[in-house]
Amino acid sequence: MGIIVYEMGVIVCEIGVIVCEMVIIRLTLIFHLYEKAKGKYDALVTERNDRLAKAKAIDRFIQTVASRDGLLAEFDPQLWLTTIEFVTVTKNGDLRFRFYDGTEVVA
Repeated sequence: MGIIVYEMGVIVCEIGVIVCEMVIIRLTLIFHLYEKAKGKYDALVTERNDRLAKAKAIDRFIQTVASRDGLLAEFDPQLWLTTIEFVTVTKNGDLRFRFYDGTEVVA
């Protein structure tokens, strides 16, 4: 009888090991699925924030233009600061204007 109990104990231990291995495999799979979903979520958050920043820049531009009386007759530094993010001078002397909405113009 003692051998049977011992063998049953061994079988139960082996089943326990198999169950533990299955749990580890399942948790590993869940972790990888989570990481993949988190990567997609982070990308969407970044895209949303970029779009919100562009929308704010467009709103600033519209407010600046709407506050003007008539057409521009001379350079307006406030309008410049609300529309142009930066200007790059290329090797051949071209100017690359980058607007806050992401648009680029080469002149």
